[in-house]
Amino acid sequence: MKIKICGITTPDDAAMVLAAGADWFGLNLVVGPRRIALDVAGRILAETGRCETAVALVAAEALSDPGLCPDALAALGLRRLQIYGPPSRPALDALSDVGLTWIAVHHLAPPPAPSEPCASLVRSAAVAALAAAATRARDDGAEFLLLDTASPLLGGSGRRSDWSVLVEARDRGLLQSAPPILLAGGLTPANVAEAVRVCRPAGVDVSSGVEHAPGRKDADQVRAFIAAARAASAPSERGSPE
Repeated sequence: MKIKICGITTPDDAAMVLAAGADWFGLNLVVGPRRIALDVAGRILAETGRCETAVALVAAEALSDPGLCPDALAALGLRRLQIYGPPSRPALDALSDVGLTWIAVHHLAPPPAPSEPCASLVRSAAVAALAAAATRARDDGAEFLLLDTASPLLGGSGRRSDWSVLVEARDRGLLQSAPPILLAGGLTPANVAEAVRVCRPAGVDVSSGVEHAPGRKDADQVRAFIAAARAASAPSERGSPE
């Protein structure tokens, strides 16, 4: 079970989440209240000294910018990206050339209201879209596929997605050759155990759910989130290939 604490804005918070047992911390280079400048990301990487645990959030189209191209990001010390949008073939080649691995992102809708018309048709379309995204992520060489809730903000919405889409796609065998799934969107210390039990992801990702202010993590909530996720995943980690 991989655990990523995203939206890190200071070296102290990066060190804190790693000490609490997180596998990765996320640096938002896209949009939103947790976005940081590239020099701040470099300072966080330098002060933590744990580049292998950092995940930089970038938009696919930004990979052609000199400051955010794969060469520049790798020179900063980064080893893993979370890319919003499908990378171009030249970008994929450039990632490979500098040894950067990457996480693809697919957005799911929030859970429909019980009275919402055509909810089953909407869910069927969402399952098909997830299967297609998983195939593309596999074909493009993504290390993981992250599922988040659809939002105008690329860096995350803080809202829960429709978990039933993932469950149905997996139960129908549509994700057998997909990259491992990471689950994000509205997770908190109170619901992450349920998310792990229901969705059986390879990892979970949280940002606003463990904060006392945008971009500032709460140590107690971080520790509670990690403990709940680890406890819920323990049986599947002993007996499941996931």
